Amino acid sequence: MMGLQIAGRRSPAAMVAAGGLHRVHGRLFMNGASEAACLYTQQGKKGTNQDAMLVWENFASRNDTIFCGVFDGHGPFGHMVARKVRDSLPLKLYTEWTGNISSQNSPRQNGFDPSNMDSEEVASTSIDDEWGKSVEVDTNEKPPEMYLTIKQSFLKAFKLMDKELKLHPTIDCFCSGSTAVTIIKQGEDLVIGNIGDSRAILGTRDTDNSLVAVQLTVDLKPNLPREAARIQQCNGRVFALQDEPEVARVWLPNNDSPGLAMARAFGDFCLKDYGLISVPDISYRRLTEKDEFIVLATDGIWDALSNKEVVEIIASAPTRGTAARALVDCAVRSWRLKFPTSKIDDCAAVCLFLEPPKNDCNSLGSTSQSETIKDDVHEYATSKTQNSSLVDSYTGLDTDEIVPVPDDPKQDKLQERSKSTRSLADCISTSEDDECIGSLEKAGKSMSKSLQVASVAVVSPEETTENSSLPKGDMWSVHKFGGTCMGTAERIQNVANIILGDPSERKLVVVSAMSKVTDMMYNLVEKAQSRDVEYISALDAVYEKHMLTAKQLLDGDDLVRFLSQLQNDISDLKAMLQAIYIAGHATESFSDFVVGHGELWSAQMLSYVIRKSGRPCSWMDTRDVLIVNPTSSNQVDPDYFESEKRLEKWFTNEPADTIIATGFIASTPKNIPTTLKRDGSDFSAAIMGSLIEARQVTIWTDVDGVYSADPRKVSEAVILRTLSYQEAWEMSYFGANVLHPRTIIPVMKYNTPIVIRNVFNLSSPGTMICHQPGSRNGDEESSGSCVRAFATIDNLALVNVEGTGMAGVPGTASAIFSYVKDVGANVIMISQASSEHSICFAVPEKEVKAVSDALESRFRQALGAGRLSQVEVIHKCSILAAVGQKMASTPGVSATLFDALAKANINVRAIAQGCSEYNITVVLKQEDCVRALRAAHSRFYLSKTTLAMGIIGPGLIGSTLLDQLRDQAAVLKEKFNIDLRVMGITGSRTMILSESGIDLTRWRDLQKEKAEEANLDKFARHVHGNHFFPNTVLVDCTSDSNVANHYYDWLCKGIHVITPNKKANSGPLDRYLKLRTQQRKSYTHYFYEATVGAGLPIISTLRGLLETGDKILSIEGIFSGTLSYIFNNFKGTRTFSEVVAEAKEAGFTEPDPRDDLSGTDVARKVIILARESGLKLELSDIKIANLVPEPLRSSSSAEEFMRELPNFDGDMSKQQHDADAAGEVLRYVGAVDVANKKGIVELRRYSKDHPFAQLSGSDNIIAFTTMRYRDQPLIVRGPGAGAEVTAGGVFSDILRLASYLGAPS
Repeated sequence: MMGLQIAGRRSPAAMVAAGGLHRVHGRLFMNGASEAACLYTQQGKKGTNQDAMLVWENFASRNDTIFCGVFDGHGPFGHMVARKVRDSLPLKLYTEWTGNISSQNSPRQNGFDPSNMDSEEVASTSIDDEWGKSVEVDTNEKPPEMYLTIKQSFLKAFKLMDKELKLHPTIDCFCSGSTAVTIIKQGEDLVIGNIGDSRAILGTRDTDNSLVAVQLTVDLKPNLPREAARIQQCNGRVFALQDEPEVARVWLPNNDSPGLAMARAFGDFCLKDYGLISVPDISYRRLTEKDEFIVLATDGIWDALSNKEVVEIIASAPTRGTAARALVDCAVRSWRLKFPTSKIDDCAAVCLFLEPPKNDCNSLGSTSQSETIKDDVHEYATSKTQNSSLVDSYTGLDTDEIVPVPDDPKQDKLQERSKSTRSLADCISTSEDDECIGSLEKAGKSMSKSLQVASVAVVSPEETTENSSLPKGDMWSVHKFGGTCMGTAERIQNVANIILGDPSERKLVVVSAMSKVTDMMYNLVEKAQSRDVEYISALDAVYEKHMLTAKQLLDGDDLVRFLSQLQNDISDLKAMLQAIYIAGHATESFSDFVVGHGELWSAQMLSYVIRKSGRPCSWMDTRDVLIVNPTSSNQVDPDYFESEKRLEKWFTNEPADTIIATGFIASTPKNIPTTLKRDGSDFSAAIMGSLIEARQVTIWTDVDGVYSADPRKVSEAVILRTLSYQEAWEMSYFGANVLHPRTIIPVMKYNTPIVIRNVFNLSSPGTMICHQPGSRNGDEESSGSCVRAFATIDNLALVNVEGTGMAGVPGTASAIFSYVKDVGANVIMISQASSEHSICFAVPEKEVKAVSDALESRFRQALGAGRLSQVEVIHKCSILAAVGQKMASTPGVSATLFDALAKANINVRAIAQGCSEYNITVVLKQEDCVRALRAAHSRFYLSKTTLAMGIIGPGLIGSTLLDQLRDQAAVLKEKFNIDLRVMGITGSRTMILSESGIDLTRWRDLQKEKAEEANLDKFARHVHGNHFFPNTVLVDCTSDSNVANHYYDWLCKGIHVITPNKKANSGPLDRYLKLRTQQRKSYTHYFYEATVGAGLPIISTLRGLLETGDKILSIEGIFSGTLSYIFNNFKGTRTFSEVVAEAKEAGFTEPDPRDDLSGTDVARKVIILARESGLKLELSDIKIANLVPEPLRSSSSAEEFMRELPNFDGDMSKQQHDADAAGEVLRYVGAVDVANKKGIVELRRYSKDHPFAQLSGSDNIIAFTTMRYRDQPLIVRGPGAGAEVTAGGVFSDILRLASYLGAPS
């Protein structure tokens, strides 16, 4: 019975502390065997081995207890998940189990309390309560009481395991997970816990004593009724793809991904809210003397073999220790027969034998014999992988589990051994001699006829003779180093260090010629065919460069051999160049022969450097291997079949773990040297990676990866950590410095990832280009933008062919592009109106004249007859492309892009977008290209919203604004993604300009040090002319009408305007209307909140009322802070002149107080509000009560005015006393009477309880009387004067503009 006494129990922590899990006695997780069990895993052809397995004898320190499990990972990080579950789940089960046993004295010692489980557990485990339905047991048999305890332990351990994965800091389990089928056997009791589609079966004897298979677990597929019901209840979907109708999958509610083919799994948290669970299906079985063994295996086994076949294979194995290996080998053979076009899946199997070993040739008799079996299995694995470091020792490293599947069964024959010394592993090899094959066939006579056929077929003599010795698969990594990486001796040594540091079992390295050498070689050909004798000295320079580099890298015999070969090559080149010189012409094959030598020399030098370090290495002239068919002057198509045959032949003669191959060069089917054209080395690496089915191709360059935009044009461009093949393809087509589009084609066949890395910055992870990137975390994904990157192509022309005669006429487009093809022009983009009235397309600027001439000649008759109206050419164009794989499923991407371009005042000439929607392409003026790129990049949150600002008038308000910008700039950039760059500051006499932004901590010093003569037109051109900043704003902090007169021109040019200057909005009505009309019909903004009320929200409040449909009746307010202060303090016995003098002393008035007392400033604010309300009034229409005594209006100076003002105090004092006697106060107000269409500025009396009478200091107050606020006006009150609040109002307008332009609000 389960629950025997625990002897010498140790905690999991103690186990690990004692030397690590891999040192725990009785714990097996690599290929091997013990007296009770054997286990074996083999990597398939789909990539990294994602299967894991475990046998743990004396589990939980119980002598009669054993734990077994197999774990099948899936997704990008499935191998990591499976191994994490293998290592952690048993420990959690151990902890929970021992904890439950130690608490058996509690009231519920023999069971578990459902109240201790959350609702999710109860709901999920209720489907497992019928404990016997998933296995073939006697339904009258009742499990022991301790089964409930261990069931509770299973449930808790699985739950904790899933939680740990969810919170794991380095394993991304969002779209990755693992199955688990686990058993605990204690004595005669067996408990099975299962999630996923791995399987456990029992080999037992029936009533006729025949060996039969009993399935212990249910394959938890999504189409099981109970699983499907749960998934659908959680809004998940269950269905199969058309090309896999038998494979039911779990899908997200609104997205056809990830399509998981199981209903329960660890990890896969993208589906955990939609019905996927990690609650195990738990069952119990009481073992009998008829039960012989249990097999746990991943679906790689069950997809190829039936339960019956598995039982027969295990029973027929030569020994117990080789049973798991025999099962995996047979499964691999069956895969090749049943699924010849499919990649073999990973396979893992654990065999647990229930009977004690017998003392015969098929048993494991002692511990030493067990160790011998383990050694034999490892010896065999070592020979299979050609002394791979993966199986050097039994140290517990995860990589030791991986035994790659060979491409074909044929391998080199093992050395002949005598019968007495043959290892047990030899007897089950798939590629041994006939004697070994015979031993398996003899042992397998009891297997089914179909399985016997399968076993013979996979080792037939015909296939044996055809198989190749070239290993393929994840053991290979491919590196490509470009000319910059190979530019000097120091850099070549650095490349060698990178190769030596790569832990991959096998490496194939593709190298370019040294930096500039390819150009030098092309120059040799050009000089020779132009009969320039300087080709001889140019060739000497090539020799000198390589000779000096070799002397720095090599010594001894290696240096002698390389220099000898170099000298021979130079002699051959000299003879070839002389022939070209005499002929005055070089054929393409002659040119390719000359140019390809740079790669030969760099590959040879690097191979010598690696050998010098003690690492065996061979170098490959890829002209002997790569065969291509030229299709045009600048393109070739690889012949993969012939190239693979030649590679296998080359490897037979030059077997090596490290191969240095030449990039760029190849041969034609007739063995004529050729090249893969420009960017050919990348193409070479991709082809080689495809031929050997490498795990990864790494392209080493001088940048940290692929940027979201050209960093020379967008300084905020970020590194993209992942890209899909399609995204990289689109970006490279549109000019991004990624890869040539053809480079991606070879690796897509095997889903081989390409990684772009910086050879000068090894700490940078670079950019991975793969089939479908997993979770996109990190810098560039922080926004979650569906647009991954932007690319541009310059120097294009747009050709537009239009006419009514094109509509409905078949063949028009065909005729146009056939003539474009005839002149050899490259069409970059095509756009056609659905009305068929026009077709436009972009071609390189250098080719447009030939295209235009050809079309006009061809369609001369149609043009003359009017069927075509024109063949128009628009010069100096550029293309901007937005690229992203998710754009197709994201609404509003196009709208966001075009909105960003419109707000940057950029006109789009043509648009193109395919139905796949991997890119959106627009054609625009070349002069707008950089601004458009920055505007689009900024709008999709890949960089900051940048405003290029020009500050006009660094006086009191302007200087205060500059100081506020200085203090707040860092916060805005960090928290709000707003980058405010002051590109210039100008006054009336001097100005300072900057190309990247003025340092606002020193702007006053810079005014003195670097000022130049002020020129407003030059100032505006400078601020707006910087193409690196798409958005430009000029901030006018003056009160100058001359500056205000420029607003209209600035708006027409796409320059935003912000100002507290009242002159434009209160000036001539026709100029004001013209200004507002221009602003409304464009995406250019004009903000002037600070013209009325300084920092108070007067304009925005008025607009809000009008835009929401309210009707303005009147607006009344105290708009002058100066006059508010004066009349707030003009009371009692104080005279008017005394209060004015006090206000002037305190700095509340203008230098000449008459500017305030005249009421003109108030009148300007009244006219602004009147015009905002829809009244078309001139300033002259406003009746103004001038507080300056008429005799003093002509005073020569402010000082004279102040001296004479006391002489006129009598009139003002009388008005004040009369008001006071009536219980009222005097206030100087401005009013807009909308109903009567007039405005007025005057001195009015208000009762002392009126809101206007409650002011203090220099506050402003404005009352809006509307249809909604008729009985109680809407009042806005606050400081309405002073440099700080006015500058703050302007600053607020700047931030509002940034928000309109795409900054997060």
